[in-house]
Amino acid sequence: MVRAFERDELAAYIHHESGTTWEKYAGVFEHLTDAEGNPRAAFSWFWMGFFGGPIFLIARKSYISGFGLLACSFGLAFVHPGLMWIPWPLVAPLAGPILLHRFLAKVRESRALATKAERKDFLRKEGGFSLILEIMSFFG
Repeated sequence: MVRAFERDELAAYIHHESGTTWEKYAGVFEHLTDAEGNPRAAFSWFWMGFFGGPIFLIARKSYISGFGLLACSFGLAFVHPGLMWIPWPLVAPLAGPILLHRFLAKVRESRALATKAERKDFLRKEGGFSLILEIMSFFG
């Protein structure tokens, strides 16, 4: 058990049930939660968030946050094209808390399901990468 969530829940949600990728997320999620598993204000850093900006959030199915930052970027581009990139690095410290809150909400939803297999299937469906990213990787 890692705070208020289990290793299996996290691994299913991020789609890395084999290997050690889930451990990186577990460390960040532990840093961003208190002993009971409630979110707390803390700093975290995601390099993919820094370089990928809103695209990283969209890829991780945080559509509202990702498209909101993308809209801010396009709005700033109308003022001056160089300003478009200002919101992108903001994702690096915000990505961890955004992903954590979404994950914890989905874990709470999954706990209403009867069996552990149903919970894992629900988390696999809700987590992972968006279909948009999978389609882009198919053509790219």
